Amino acid sequence: LWVAPLFIMVSRTSRSTIPRFAFETSLIVFLVTVAVLAGTTTWMSPFKTTGVSSDTVAVPSLGGLRLAPGTARQDAALEDAVAPYVERGATPVLTLDQLAGVTYLIGGVPMGSTWTDAASPRRTAGILALACRNGDVDRARTPVLILDRPMDPAVRGALRGCGASYPSDFRPLPVPDGPEGLRVFVPADPGP
Repeated sequence: LWVAPLFIMVSRTSRSTIPRFAFETSLIVFLVTVAVLAGTTTWMSPFKTTGVSSDTVAVPSLGGLRLAPGTARQDAALEDAVAPYVERGATPVLTLDQLAGVTYLIGGVPMGSTWTDAASPRRTAGILALACRNGDVDRARTPVLILDRPMDPAVRGALRGCGASYPSDFRPLPVPDGPEGLRVFVPADPGP
């Protein structure tokens, strides 16, 4: 934003054409260089994932998004493991921390926010409680939980407010060859 006013101010001054042309050319070269570097970095070495050249396997459940082969295999293992417990577009799924994409990968319905933070469990619990109070969570279905750390007491309380008690209403689901560090919990009583 600072570049536009600077460009306008310099271009409106009554200086000779050569310094103004030199400034404008330098500014354009600077802007193009920054855009190319930022764009290349984002494509080739994005934050916490692989670059576009490594992402060769299309994942149908994510609309054809391409992932690295190892990540795609792990995600497929997770999808296969939870498939008997998730009705796509209907089963509530609670994920903690930076697991937003997992909810969509398995076809679940987010319980509250899909992006949570370990440093603010009260915020996570508040959003979950609000979603349950507003009817955004189907209380008739016991959710699937996908965690990468122990569940905070505040989030456990909010989950109870949604009609599910952790850990008594759940059982761990092994996910051989799934994403490292994830623990999956499915309803202890699968129901009808």
